[in-house]
Amino acid sequence: MIAGIMVFLLLKHRTARVAGLLAYGTFAGLGAAAVQHFWLGIVPGDYLAVAGALGLFALGMSAAVAGLAALFGEPGIGLGALTFFLAGNAISGLSAAPELLPQPWGAVGQWLPIGAGGSLLRSASYFDGCGASFPAAVLTAYAIGGVVLVLIGRKRLGTAPAEVVEETVASPELVPAR
Repeated sequence: MIAGIMVFLLLKHRTARVAGLLAYGTFAGLGAAAVQHFWLGIVPGDYLAVAGALGLFALGMSAAVAGLAALFGEPGIGLGALTFFLAGNAISGLSAAPELLPQPWGAVGQWLPIGAGGSLLRSASYFDGCGASFPAAVLTAYAIGGVVLVLIGRKRLGTAPAEVVEETVASPELVPAR
């Protein structure tokens, strides 16, 4: 989530934001999988499958937050934090299986990036990818949706969305005479 916020605040061009999100997803997946798989030994399974699961989770979450920020500005950052962090953590089913949560909250949590990411990591690590299609589809939808919102949203805070105003044109009376 913080990566999505930083991408929005620090990178001004939309294409740079998309490149930053893709790079973050790639390196976060490879790095987190390497630490958890090789160094700590806490995640079994195929390294590349685990890296792909963690990378898709990182991309889905960061792109969704950056997309909300690009669309709504600062309120979008708050909306992403409220939805994905506060509500998403509580109903994700990470500490236990989502089936053990009160229904329908266990099922709802699987439609958010944190719940889908946990299920995808479980599938890649322990079950050889079985049951990975739904969480992978959810995370892919968040990643694509977030990238689309980044591309159509604001360039920076204080500007209107791209479809409303692309560039502000100075009026002729404000241009100094030479």
